[in-house]
Amino acid sequence: SAVLMGICQIVKYSSLSLYPIFLVILVFNYGTRLSMIIRAGEWKILGNHFLVFAKYAVFFSLISLLIINIGFLFHGTFTPLSEYRFRSISWQNIQSRAGVLGQIPIPLPTLYLEGPDDRKWEEETGEHANNYLFGETRNPGYFIGYFFWAWLYKVPLALQLILLLSLIAYLKK
Repeated sequence: SAVLMGICQIVKYSSLSLYPIFLVILVFNYGTRLSMIIRAGEWKILGNHFLVFAKYAVFFSLISLLIINIGFLFHGTFTPLSEYRFRSISWQNIQSRAGVLGQIPIPLPTLYLEGPDDRKWEEETGEHANNYLFGETRNPGYFIGYFFWAWLYKVPLALQLILLLSLIAYLKK
């Protein structure tokens, strides 16, 4: 799950919402048992459950972070927030309000945070930013084959297979 979660983060920024969704699933799955433990006042058992959860959460987060960093080839990993050059006003505001926390190295690649910043900048200005592929950031109009490669990476393999088989069946007729 942690590896797949990391892969999801590389493919689509909106998959960040999967983290809270996992928490909701855990609450629904273990909520009744935890509620009974709390009502019974068995705090030691509750503490043990919390420690197990914390261990899994740390493991899950570390594996996800590793996969995200591998996906972006560790480009700019551990760059402090204060050293970023954000383009959108929203992300610049976040950066300016960070204060001393802005000096702490972030365990994410710079391009991972600059991607949502670029999307926000596009939204604010109506212009289009560059895209990232194969370790390069360029304008898609000047990146030969960009949309082909992006399609191969982003469209699920099962759908690609169905489309290929459909094309083969069509050509056979």
